[in-house]
Parts: sequence; C-alpha cells; structure tokens
Amino acid sequence: MKKSFIGLAIIAIVAGFASCNKSSVSFSESDLHGKWQEEDKNAYVKFTVELDTVSNLKDRKYHWGYEWDEGDGVYEKDVLNERYGNGWFVYALDGDQLTQAHMMSNKGADIPKVYTVTVLTNSDLKFQDSEKVNHSYKKAN
Repeated sequence: MKKSFIGLAIIAIVAGFASCNKSSVSFSESDLHGKWQEEDKNAYVKFTVELDTVSNLKDRKYHWGYEWDEGDGVYEKDVLNERYGNGWFVYALDGDQLTQAHMMSNKGADIPKVYTVTVLTNSDLKFQDSEKVNHSYKKAN
C-alpha cells in the first residue's frame, strides 16, 4: 500500500512538472505587424493585418503575410503580383508560438510550421524554429 502511494505521488509530481512546461510568455500581435528585414541579409518578411479567408486552416484566426529575398532577385512587387501564391503565408501568434503555413501556387497543402518567439518589440523580432535555428529581424521602413 505504501509503495502504491509513493508511486502515485511520483506520477503526480512528474505530471505537475510536465504541465508547467507550457510557456507563460506572451507577445503583442500588433508589434508583429509590418515589414521586417532579416539581419545581415536582403531578405524581408511582412506580416499584414488582413485576415485569412482562403486557406484550409480553420483552427484559429490567421492573418496574411509574405516574404521575399532581394539577394535572389525577388522583390516585394514580384510577390504582390502573385497574390496568395509562392512567398505568401498565413500566420497566427499565440503567446510565444508563431505558426506559419506557406501557400503554394499549385494549391498544395497548407502545412503549418511553429516557431518560438524569444523577442518581439516594435523594432526587434527573434524566433527559433523546431531545429533550434535562430532567426533575427529588424523592423524595416
């Protein structure tokens, strides 16, 4: 009986620690909106306030965003000409979890990727992907 009680107590403690792993950090989505430049690169991302009504993702409220890399000869106007195609994604920010699903111009699957935001101010954006690769951006004009 005593062993059973100790076993149950250990399980309760482990379960309690596991439930504490969810981050209590929360960032303001309004700080995310706008145009960002990846540090030391000519790559940009723009998070808009436009709500998604096109993708198949319906588990939460998503907004539109898009990205381009001028180092590869792709400019913002090129991405805007192919609205909701390559370069476009939908996103949602929930606490410190930034979910992005990139759109494919061939109407491929909307597969979400989740990033952990570590810094989000009106001038700095830093997040980490599931491979522990860090991404760092500065607010652009």
